[in-house]
Amino acid sequence: MKPASRTPDLPSTLKIGTRFLLSFEGADTAGPPYHGRLQEWSEDGCLCVDAPSHFQPQRGTPITLQSLEPKSYSFSSEVMGYNRLQGPLPVLLVKPPRRLEEPPQPRSAYRISACLRAEAKWLEQDEPVSGPGVVANLSGGGAQIFLRRKPAAQALSLGLVLPQDFIEEAARRQLTRNGPTLTSTALFQELFHNTCERIRNAFADLQAHIVHVQVRQTLQGPLYGLSLAFVSPPEACFRLVSFLERQAIRKGVTGTPGSRRSPSLAKVA
Repeated sequence: MKPASRTPDLPSTLKIGTRFLLSFEGADTAGPPYHGRLQEWSEDGCLCVDAPSHFQPQRGTPITLQSLEPKSYSFSSEVMGYNRLQGPLPVLLVKPPRRLEEPPQPRSAYRISACLRAEAKWLEQDEPVSGPGVVANLSGGGAQIFLRRKPAAQALSLGLVLPQDFIEEAARRQLTRNGPTLTSTALFQELFHNTCERIRNAFADLQAHIVHVQVRQTLQGPLYGLSLAFVSPPEACFRLVSFLERQAIRKGVTGTPGSRRSPSLAKVA
């Protein structure tokens, strides 16, 4: 693919070499963000952002790019295609934005892509109903979850399966900040175990209401994407978002193709 000169009407802060976190929306692309760099502009004015060779989202896939520069900004767009730039370098072709979103954003509005197993519970005709799902993105104030069954109620309870690394990191932070120094290894292990359980329990019953529902047809049947707003999100939600962001940046810098492992949305039953 032959690169082209810069499109004149692009925002001036959008420059070649800018590093981004690339987050995708949709059942087939949910997961931690990828780390990419703006390499060039295509002949028709699309942004050429490098991407792992094994990852080729469909044309029209919604994408959000969050810059990693000192002056941060973000924009939402869509994937226009996939190509190779000057030989072996694989790139995504991204539709150029008309404007950039400048920070700051409220903590509850900032979302990070995720792929966390979850269980949703709600009432249908006064009877409890539950179903497994996958949380595709998360913020301090809400989440997007994919389910095979559409809840009949507008209110539900969400239980998250947390990454073990997050649980242990949060437990150590609490013990270091609040707990006394323990000389007994056995006592410390017991206290550490109990703290981990409290952190798990904090995410076992998040009350939320449904803001929006979208339906995607798959080979296994309809897949419902629910946008949720938490009724009373715990402070730990913001720490989980921060943890997932750090994890995504670490994977983007040090990860290799094929190392991206997460629960599959196709297996939501």
